[in-house]
Amino acid sequence: MTSVLSKAWHETWSTFPILVFDGNSRDIFVDRGDPQSIQDHRRKVNSFLNSVDRTLVRFHHHGFPIKEFSLSMMFFHPQFMPYHIDRWMKIVSQRNDSIKVLKLELDGIHCRLRSGRFKVDNYYYLPPDVLKAKSITKLELAGMIRMDKLFENHRIGFSMLQILSLSRNCSGLEKVKIHDLPKLKSVKVSGPSEIDVDVASLEYLHIGNDDIKLPCNINIDKCRNLKVFILGAVSSVFVSNQWLLQTFDKFPFLERLELIGCVTSESLKISSFRLKVLSLEGCLEMKEAKIDEPNLESFTYFGIDRTMPAISFVNCSDQLEFDAKFSIRSCLDLERLRAFLQNIEPRNVMPSLTLIMLHGSTEIAYNEDVPQDVGVNLPRIKQLDLRVSEESQEVCVLLVNGLFWSLRPAVVSLKLKFCSKIFF
Repeated sequence: MTSVLSKAWHETWSTFPILVFDGNSRDIFVDRGDPQSIQDHRRKVNSFLNSVDRTLVRFHHHGFPIKEFSLSMMFFHPQFMPYHIDRWMKIVSQRNDSIKVLKLELDGIHCRLRSGRFKVDNYYYLPPDVLKAKSITKLELAGMIRMDKLFENHRIGFSMLQILSLSRNCSGLEKVKIHDLPKLKSVKVSGPSEIDVDVASLEYLHIGNDDIKLPCNINIDKCRNLKVFILGAVSSVFVSNQWLLQTFDKFPFLERLELIGCVTSESLKISSFRLKVLSLEGCLEMKEAKIDEPNLESFTYFGIDRTMPAISFVNCSDQLEFDAKFSIRSCLDLERLRAFLQNIEPRNVMPSLTLIMLHGSTEIAYNEDVPQDVGVNLPRIKQLDLRVSEESQEVCVLLVNGLFWSLRPAVVSLKLKFCSKIFF
């Protein structure tokens, strides 16, 4: 009975139409100063490539359909591997009525320049065969991938496409125009200098930029049914109160807005009746934010480079979840943190707080000889999530002393890498 089940399971598994090949395992990286490590690395890479080869050849030979193909490689080499991937792409896309999901992520640390960007000839050029797979509903490309020039001269006929993601240095097209895709619901794109999206069905849009210094012209006005808008690191967009008003007017169904590394006014007033989720991350210029969102359910603030603005809520819901995250490097950061928490209005809004203390934060100091004003009410928070990777026990003790002179958490969650004993 066991052998019958085993045989049935093997037949089912070996013909399952979802193929996922993950080459991002840590044990596949190489120490270039160790000959044995180099040899082991080559063996593991070849084993991975052969595994993908055998599987796809078997599917091709038996005519098995492939519904989903996902390939991730952190060891991509532009000189030796494009031949393999071209062959795989041809097999995957040859039956254009079968493939629904195509995910391709290629990366290789050894192919980078010192600046962190890739050389022009270090990309994999996606072949035009992919254009034949008209049944694709989800296309995700990331990393060292460029579009073949044929993409510029041919209309991409993915009439069934619902999700499109082009991210993490995935480039080749300076201008991205997305039109006439009636089923498209989600788009994520970063890198191009011009983005033009005219899709009435679109509900999710994530626009980023690999380099904040590069301008990016954005035309998305016709996406009237947008529900989620994530905007990251686009220097040509200045987030002001006027920009916010226009955004909420253009997208009357917007429920989630995230601004990441955006250039903003010093003072922002964010007001929308429909918004449910709001996130502000790394908005360095912002010194004050007034949030008038009666239906807001979740607000997240990520402080970067010691920025701690004054946050106030108007007509906020009693069910509002407020999460804040900061890194702590010195005692001055603790003082800023305390001021940030005390400036939150109204006082009944209690945030959950995540604090990150990295290894080497030796600027933390606390003078126990200085008397503290115990009469001052300490800011109250729901939960403190403390993440510490500092090795010095002395610094950890000073951090804890400083924290509990600065705030009063109801719940404490600890994630400690080195100095867990002293906390207990």
